[in-house]
Amino acid sequence: MPEGRIITFYSFKGGVGRTMALANVAYLAAQNRKRVLVMDWDLEAPGLAYYFRGFVDPNKAEMLRQTPGVLNVLWDWSQNALAAETPDQLDALTSRYESGDAFSECVRPIMDSDFLPSDSLLDYIGAGSPIINTPEPVAYEQALSDFSWHTFFNTASGGLAIEAWRRWAKLNYDLVLVDSRTGLADAAGVCTMQLPDEVALCFILNRQNIEGIANVSAAIRANGAGRIALRAMPMRIARQDTAEEIDAKARAIAELSRVGGFLTADIQRDMQELSVLAAENVPFYETLAPFAAYSTSLDLLSFNYRKLTQALLGLSIPEQILDLNLHERVRRRLQGRHATLDYLARLKVGEPERASKELDVLLRTAMADESAGQPLGDDYSEALIEACFELGVESETSIALQLQALAYLRNLFVSQPDRWREDLIRGLESHLDHLRVSKFSSGEEERALVDEIDSLLAYSNSIGSILKRARYKQTEAQRLMHRPEGSAGSELLMAQAKELIDSLYVVEHALTIQEVGELRVADANLSLQAGWVKEMIGSLDQAVDIYLSALNKIDSLDHADAWPELRRCRVDLLFRLAMSSSVSMDLRADFALSAAESGSDTLTFAARFLTLESVVQQAGDEVAWAAYIKLGLGNSELTNQGVVNFYAVNTKRALAFLELVQRILDKHLVDVLLDKMVFKNLTEVITAILKFQARAHRVSPDGATRRTMQNQGMQLLEQFYSLPLGVENSEILHQAIASLGEGPQELTE
Repeated sequence: MPEGRIITFYSFKGGVGRTMALANVAYLAAQNRKRVLVMDWDLEAPGLAYYFRGFVDPNKAEMLRQTPGVLNVLWDWSQNALAAETPDQLDALTSRYESGDAFSECVRPIMDSDFLPSDSLLDYIGAGSPIINTPEPVAYEQALSDFSWHTFFNTASGGLAIEAWRRWAKLNYDLVLVDSRTGLADAAGVCTMQLPDEVALCFILNRQNIEGIANVSAAIRANGAGRIALRAMPMRIARQDTAEEIDAKARAIAELSRVGGFLTADIQRDMQELSVLAAENVPFYETLAPFAAYSTSLDLLSFNYRKLTQALLGLSIPEQILDLNLHERVRRRLQGRHATLDYLARLKVGEPERASKELDVLLRTAMADESAGQPLGDDYSEALIEACFELGVESETSIALQLQALAYLRNLFVSQPDRWREDLIRGLESHLDHLRVSKFSSGEEERALVDEIDSLLAYSNSIGSILKRARYKQTEAQRLMHRPEGSAGSELLMAQAKELIDSLYVVEHALTIQEVGELRVADANLSLQAGWVKEMIGSLDQAVDIYLSALNKIDSLDHADAWPELRRCRVDLLFRLAMSSSVSMDLRADFALSAAESGSDTLTFAARFLTLESVVQQAGDEVAWAAYIKLGLGNSELTNQGVVNFYAVNTKRALAFLELVQRILDKHLVDVLLDKMVFKNLTEVITAILKFQARAHRVSPDGATRRTMQNQGMQLLEQFYSLPLGVENSEILHQAIASLGEGPQELTE
């Protein structure tokens, strides 16, 4: 029996129709006698099961929600791998995963059997059960918050579990469809680079989606070494081509070719075969397209998903002739007594402008009922307000809707302050966040919101409330700093934030360890801000004093490394000190070395690595410079795909990196170069630069700088052969050269 295919549906942003497309493809494949498994890897916002609500008996649907899923598996492997003390225990764990038992426990049918042919399957693995053993039983949300991807992969060797999962899925199903997390989260990396054979990149034709998908495409190609096929799947395409849409399509083709590594012909084919046209009157509740249509032969969405499935899977999909009894069964189930709350909670996935209009009517009705002394239930009010703030679009209409939702919240707060205070704070914070990223904001409006949040938080003397008040004052102070007339207001707000933080130092002995860490983080961030202000006005010595004082406070704290944010603050402080012209070069070099030792955010350190290297080099201490190089390039996280791409895709950074490697060779720092981790990182970054430039050459052959980089990179790899590499480093170099194939030679021919 041939192995099955694993296809991940990925989108850089939410709201593009990714999950709906996956659900319809899964259904149509199962209707055509395929054994299909769908997996919900969108751990932060799982929603795949919503599209199948009407197809499962309500009693079974409740069992479905209680079934273990992805997060249960991840925790199970992580804690058992770490707890294993003998080879037998490890063998037992790996055997359970290699056999597939760990995954089979999570599988449940997502449809009643009479919806499908007797020889097909449509199975489901959800994001996780409501309670998860970590090993203590905790709520799903807490288990997700506590889960460490770093521990899973680097300490518990979780890659073995993922590979076993992949083999099991391909062996037991014809088709496996994975609903991935959006953005650049760790789970998205697993779904796009480790699990799949193919990735369907879902996007709408706006700049943010196009650029995000192109960058992710480049990362997958660089990481997957050609194993993973990529398809471009544009969604919500207008049926009538407008000048704007034609321009957007051209921009998508250009960006996916230039950055994403697609061939133009492939993108044009996908645009034709895989595009999903925008449809009017799409239901706000989730269901499959054929069951939302009055006639599948006349329904645009049903036609789109049938065409998409045929092109994606290479199947001949006949038009669906629905059993009217089954259609009616689905309709009745979707009209259950909880449908209103589900409808409100999920309204944000609908077409935004249309959803805004409906929410506006619902809000006005709710406010009228409240004024008439006929308040709605708390659950309904919460769902209604949440939908208003999570519409997923920034427009004047959505901002106005949020203002109306805040007015409703304020009315509820006046009548029941204890019940609605936290909800009002969250609503104000959400509206403030939306304003700050929109073009509809005014400084006065933001300041008024900050003042209102501060007054609500002041009601509580909890540590969290005091720290949050200090953070808001810091943020507002930083915003004012960029205004010519805002310096006085900025200094006042920083003084108020400092007063709040100092009030906690008075009772520090009574704080928990976690609260002490949060206090030090807030204090360090305030010091970074205050020092930056001093730098801007030329008081460099005062800035240095502030940074040193903050650094000493962090270093005096036991277990400071337990707080990632505090480690980040420490690295930021060391960077500021290393870059200060008010500090001697020797000390600046020492601070740069300390930053290299402490760097925990690999992408941030990558951005600063070359800058700090120049500081250490200027100090003139060859020993210190060699130590810095070994620390920086020996970081095991340096080959994180984001870090590799940071150097590979930018010409200036790529050239600077190659020149640094040449300087290391020229200075004969063989002991540094031959460190296994240093050598591995160097070859991987150089190889990534060469691969990217080769892809760029195929899109745009002209470019002297590109040819220079290719020649320089190849010369560096050739120079490595003259070193006494040893067995392991020789193998690393051979693999790097082999992975290049014919690509680099294209530029020199």
